[in-house]
Amino acid sequence: MQVKTILKKKVDLSALNGKDLKTRRLFILANGERTFEELCQLSGVDQGEASIIIKNLVDETYLEVVAAQQVKPGEGILISDELAEKITEALAHYVGPIAPVLVNNSLTPGQELSRDQFQSELRTLARHIEEYSEQSEFLDQTKAL
Repeated sequence: MQVKTILKKKVDLSALNGKDLKTRRLFILANGERTFEELCQLSGVDQGEASIIIKNLVDETYLEVVAAQQVKPGEGILISDELAEKITEALAHYVGPIAPVLVNNSLTPGQELSRDQFQSELRTLARHIEEYSEQSEFLDQTKAL
């Protein structure tokens, strides 16, 4: 069973004086809406190291857990090679040959995401498209997948 954890700040960034760069990155990204997985992805910190950093930040009352929701296997969306390829093709129409790199950085075949996490990943990919109307088109296209 996968747990979707959302964290938010309890203090200002200045309270983290002396903390290392990875800790500050994770702290800054914790906005009360992003999941733990999103924090790891956006910060570039691997999940093992991030879990230790986040635990310390929560223990030291710099961050708090806003929501923790369990997602049972099979209830989420399984990222298959075929699904990743369809998303890559849709994105390539707007961003060109960089699409496979962007999709590979966001979605891993074999990974199971909640519907919310999947939609969040698609919104993140859409941000690489310059025109807002085209971002909406991409999101509409990928809703059907």
